[in-house]
Amino acid sequence: MPKNLKGGKQFKRKAKEGDVDLSAFTIDLQEGQQIARAIKMLGNRNILCYCNDNKIRICHICGKMRGRVFVDVGDIVVVSLREFELGSTKTTEDLNGDILAKYPYESLTRLKKDEGVNPKLFMQLETLDAARLNIMKGAAVNTIEDTVAGFEFDRDEDTAKEPESDSDLDVDKI
Repeated sequence: MPKNLKGGKQFKRKAKEGDVDLSAFTIDLQEGQQIARAIKMLGNRNILCYCNDNKIRICHICGKMRGRVFVDVGDIVVVSLREFELGSTKTTEDLNGDILAKYPYESLTRLKKDEGVNPKLFMQLETLDAARLNIMKGAAVNTIEDTVAGFEFDRDEDTAKEPESDSDLDVDKI
């Protein structure tokens, strides 16, 4: 069938819908909810999120957002910690969460000004990764630099002496 270019039922419905007023957009955080930033897409509607309390959690996109709201890397979202895991033996660091809503890009400036919001959430992802790598490098350089596979090497004493000229080499001695 040819493509409908003149409109139709769906076309008319969408034409009447207005834009959402972002000045009235607010999300009231309840107990057990946090603001987070999507760091990495894991697949199967799971996303690695950096939460407001400086912890990284695996969060799941809830069903009502599926197909309607697209969460991408770097988006600011509202995460709800799973209540049924709060009573278990897991610590608060191990808790997973559910993504409930996504903040629109236009309302992020107002969110930055709010109290209690971690300023690290608004850093660029490259600077977050660079800071994380520098911390890991500082700890790893000291351990890896002098030890390789469990062996320690002294660089000054273990250097092999090379002959100064070809005349010192004698094939018969080898």
